[in-house]
Amino acid sequence: MRRLLPIVLVILVVITAGCEVKILFSDEYGFEDDRGRWEVWVDPAVSGYQNPWRLERDTRYARSGDYALKASFYKSLSERPYALWIEKPLEAFSYAQVQVVIKFALYTEDQSMFWDARAYVGTRAPANIQEFQRLDYPEGSRSWRVYEYETILELDQYGVIWVALGLNPEYHDDFTFYIDDISVEVKNIQI
Repeated sequence: MRRLLPIVLVILVVITAGCEVKILFSDEYGFEDDRGRWEVWVDPAVSGYQNPWRLERDTRYARSGDYALKASFYKSLSERPYALWIEKPLEAFSYAQVQVVIKFALYTEDQSMFWDARAYVGTRAPANIQEFQRLDYPEGSRSWRVYEYETILELDQYGVIWVALGLNPEYHDDFTFYIDDISVEVKNIQI
């Protein structure tokens, strides 16, 4: 019986390695707990000026749960437009090839073709908004719009996936967005 145990374990490992296996993160991240523990960045870094972005949790426009993240840009506090993003590192497996899908919902009552929604997935934190994938322009339809970004990623020895979503201004104007229902799904696709 002891001789069969290693053979059975090897067979199970081979069967599991050949299948597509969902690993971490099929959760949705809301803003119920301290902005969802997302780190907030402004590009370029604000130095010598007040940060033109105001971030707060908001109950009025929550898509699900009790809170959404309200992100307001005030042009009176800035001489130029500044991009905003939120980011989070997620731990996975070292040297794995994974498929990452990030989805999030945006709401705005403002209509403008001068802001775009962006997403980022990588093995290191993004340095600037140009590293993000442009998804689309919010339409100001006074309803929630869901954005999705999917990519294949080769993980390094650290096995960390950085996910981020952002707003990129192409015009200097006041604007308010609400962000909610961020979901990240990671699948191990290495065979």
